[in-house]
Amino acid sequence: MSVEKNLLRISNVLLYFLFCTLAGTGLLLEYKTPLDEGENAQLFGAPGEDWGQIHLWLGIAVVALVVFHLALKWKGMSKIVLGGRRWLSVTTIAVGVFMIVGLLLAPIQGGGKVTNGEGKHYEAAEHEVEDD
Repeated sequence: MSVEKNLLRISNVLLYFLFCTLAGTGLLLEYKTPLDEGENAQLFGAPGEDWGQIHLWLGIAVVALVVFHLALKWKGMSKIVLGGRRWLSVTTIAVGVFMIVGLLLAPIQGGGKVTNGEGKHYEAAEHEVEDD
């Protein structure tokens, strides 16, 4: 058996387990973890705030493993899906990268806090309109 096939099998199993764990932590955060009940709320010895970080890093691991998996399968995928057209492959990758970067740089508003696109939060300025 080739090294590529072994790497694909390992990545498939890892992707499955990582996805299940990611789904589990997402459901845990949404329905079970009482984040608003203080710092004493813990599950498996980890405070509620830590589960958000665990979920984030699991998501990053899934994305990295998907990229690795697609890189291993790229030659065959591009022939089947894109018909071997190089310009279409490059365009597809560029659009995906643009979507990721665009979302990372987009400002988020709401809840009295605003991000400046660099991950820094600051209080939203409240503008009062004076009646003349």
